[in-house]
Amino acid sequence: MQKSWYQQILPTVDFYKQNLNRWASILKENNNINSVFVWGEYVTNLNNKKHILKYVDMLVTSNFHSEDLSSIINNELSPLNIKLSVLENLGYNTDTILFTNEFIKLGKNIKKWVLSKDNKILFWGPELNFSNNELMLEAIKYAENITNIKYAELQTQDKNHIKHWEDIYDCLLCINSKDTPQSWHITNIKKNNIINKGILIL
Repeated sequence: MQKSWYQQILPTVDFYKQNLNRWASILKENNNINSVFVWGEYVTNLNNKKHILKYVDMLVTSNFHSEDLSSIINNELSPLNIKLSVLENLGYNTDTILFTNEFIKLGKNIKKWVLSKDNKILFWGPELNFSNNELMLEAIKYAENITNIKYAELQTQDKNHIKHWEDIYDCLLCINSKDTPQSWHITNIKKNNIINKGILIL
């Protein structure tokens, strides 16, 4: 199957291999960061350097409390845009602000995850990733209509068809979430489900 122009401009496993250590080093400049892992599709395709990846999942283990992280919302009144001296007076943990800003600067090719000191896994993204079931169902229906593959039958398909289906699903979610403020969301994911399947970078 010939790659589309869109697929040709997407980063590959090799691109991430060349950049992961540099990105991890930037994050570890914050003394509250203990280690950096990558997991997910990057790990399963590690030996296929030409494999296309829209993003890599990066997990940072930290000394931050989940409540300090989840208080950060990137909206018009975001603490990310307020002077640190002012934030200190408002009771914010300024190290979490500095860390979040550095993580965001690494770009959209990284899905951002944090393990807090109280053992919660948090994800940086729009609220609908976790709570808006209506939009998620709409995206599933849209992907099913475009590909003629039902969600329930997805795992029986080959890799190319699965990736095509997931790209369409992700695209619709992205379109619908473009105006939604991003923040740290506490998930129900257990840390061992990520760390045991990941690769330690630094």
